[in-house]
Amino acid sequence: RLFRAPSGFLIGDTHISPGVLASLLGRIEEMTNDRINRLLDPADPQNVPVAIGLVREMASIPQGGSSNHPGALKSEEATTVAAQWAMSLVKPFIVVELSLSDQLEALSFHAHLTLALYTKNKTSFIPSQLYHDIMALIKNIYFCIAKQQLLDPKEPFFLCLLGTDRLETLFS
Repeated sequence: RLFRAPSGFLIGDTHISPGVLASLLGRIEEMTNDRINRLLDPADPQNVPVAIGLVREMASIPQGGSSNHPGALKSEEATTVAAQWAMSLVKPFIVVELSLSDQLEALSFHAHLTLALYTKNKTSFIPSQLYHDIMALIKNIYFCIAKQQLLDPKEPFFLCLLGTDRLETLFS
């Protein structure tokens, strides 16, 4: 939702809007205008597969674009930071090859980057509720792992099993 919002967001002193993202996504060879429009369509903000697709595509934007304009270069750098920020939160949940240690490293990176970006731009970067939700999510993951290690350190721990979906399904 953040990347699709018409108002955009701020990374450092660079404003990133859907139009900026669209032009940067257009640099990807196989990217069509139709795909760009679907990825940036704000009509369905809860469409998780599209959101993850957008984050993956942002992470694959070629660096060193055709423009030497300082504004374009700043937008490219800010978009790269935004893609790294988003991917560090998504990656532990979608890349099954990661060890638990690698997942925690990515989440720690995400928490630290979120703190730095939020400290710089406050709600011009992300809404305060999202900031607090992200930090609470990461804190809870670390706490759940610590509890599991105390209960039975030999049992495997899987991030995908955290959450309330199973309870909601059971009691709905």
